[in-house]
Amino acid sequence: MSRVAELLERAGAREFVGTQRLDFHLLLFVTEGSAEHVVDFTVHSLREGTVLWIRPGMTHAWGDLSAFDGYVLAFPDGMFDARVETLGQISCPYGPRHWTFDTALWERMSGQVRVLSELVADSVMDDELRRSVTRSALESVLLQLRSLADPAEPVAASTPVFLEFWDAVEAHFARRHSVAEYAKLLGYSTRTLARASAESVGKSPKQVIDDRILLEARRLLAHSELSIGRIGAALGFADQSNFGSWFTARAGVRPADFRRALRAAA
Repeated sequence: MSRVAELLERAGAREFVGTQRLDFHLLLFVTEGSAEHVVDFTVHSLREGTVLWIRPGMTHAWGDLSAFDGYVLAFPDGMFDARVETLGQISCPYGPRHWTFDTALWERMSGQVRVLSELVADSVMDDELRRSVTRSALESVLLQLRSLADPAEPVAASTPVFLEFWDAVEAHFARRHSVAEYAKLLGYSTRTLARASAESVGKSPKQVIDDRILLEARRLLAHSELSIGRIGAALGFADQSNFGSWFTARAGVRPADFRRALRAAA
């Protein structure tokens, strides 16, 4: 766990340029200043009282690190037991990721974050005991973040049927592209999935599937060196032309132009 200013001084600004894709969790607690941070192509405003949670597999891009400060905490996936994972939606890829707290809530949260920082840095406590206490303190912070999530967040407002569908899409989007396939897999009618999707996120189930494929396509175009043809193949498209037409129709730009624009802006 480090301060943003410490990270910048230690690693240098060049380490934070461009789009990154993590294989671990990253929590950012902003204590002063203001900036912007892009997570999966959505711009989030940062100011005192902001918490940002970037989960494994997400892409992100730092803004001006010299414009703000705060705590940065990284931890591996699978660190907690099943009960905490479920309650905190820790590994949930569509779980809440952005909070901006009012003064009273931020005072409470920032106090716990400072304690967590002190525990991580403690050099006196026995290592095994320190790891156990630190994990418990982090559990407390993560569970509180879950309890304080906006009730309008999709994961909070979704029906059980839709969450089951959403989990299936997350697991199979690269090979299953039709609503009928998911209906058969889950044992629901396509009408049931349509109703659950409309009630939960105001979209059709086909839109939900396409949105997930499009997100992964953007992630791979932004972060990987895979050719456009190989990205299309990885996402279940028969050929590059088919993938290119599909992407352009939904993103409003050709895959090559999307990649070029991101790299020019980095």
